[in-house]
Amino acid sequence: MADLTSIVDDTVRTERGRIVGGLLRLCGSLDAAEEAFQEAALAAVQAWREEVPSNPGAWLMTAAKNRAKDARRGEWLRKRRRRFWSRTKWTRETRSTH
Repeated sequence: MADLTSIVDDTVRTERGRIVGGLLRLCGSLDAAEEAFQEAALAAVQAWREEVPSNPGAWLMTAAKNRAKDARRGEWLRKRRRRFWSRTKWTRETRSTH
């Protein structure tokens, strides 16, 4: 486990700037890019317990991009739902009775 921790630490330290920079273009905000990177780093600790990938930096970049895309998709869906429910005349009470 100590060896895994040092591999993750080294990878995060060396790849952070490059990955967060790439995510910044994808996400549009530094907060979202950092959050996606941190989630990917946590996922690496879990996923790499059995086997460390041959290119940990590429794995981390792919995982972070996927998390950023998932977050964008979730935000897009939340906005669509809010827009839909704000345009409808139904209230919570009428939705539950129909």
